[in-house]
Amino acid sequence: MEQTLYALDGLIVRADPFAATRLQFTTLSEIGAGPIERDRSFSEVLRLIIKELQLTNLGFTGTDIVTIAWNIDTCVGLSIIQREGTTGRDRLTWIHPMVRHCGLGTMMKAHALGRAAEAGVTRIWGNSDPESSWYYRTLGVRPA
Repeated sequence: MEQTLYALDGLIVRADPFAATRLQFTTLSEIGAGPIERDRSFSEVLRLIIKELQLTNLGFTGTDIVTIAWNIDTCVGLSIIQREGTTGRDRLTWIHPMVRHCGLGTMMKAHALGRAAEAGVTRIWGNSDPESSWYYRTLGVRPA
C-alpha cells in the first residue's frame, strides 16, 4: 500500500474521553510489572491479531513504540509504531472486535503518536488511502 509521510508537529492533544472509565494505556515494558492476568490477556490478543490479519508474526524491536489499551486486566487494543531515528512507521493499530466503533482506535492512535513525539519522532509514515489520510487529519497530523 502506498505510504505518505506525516508531520507530528500539529498533533492535537485531546482530553481522554475514557479518563473516567477503567481504560488504561501502557507500554510493552509495563506488562511484566502487572498482574499475570495481563500477560495472559496480551498473549491472547496477539493470537487474535495474527489470525485476523493473517500475519506470520508481529515481531517487536527494542525501538518500537508499543502502546497497549487495557480495560482493567483485559487487553482491548494494540498500536505499534516502528521507530527509525526521528521518523516512525505506523505499523498497526488494532482494537478488539467487542469494543470497536466507539472511538477507542482514534484515542489509542492519538496516544501512541503522542508517545512517539515524546520519544523524539517528528514524522511518521502512514497509509495514503483516503480513509487513512482523513484519520490522520482528525488527529491534527498533516502530510510533511
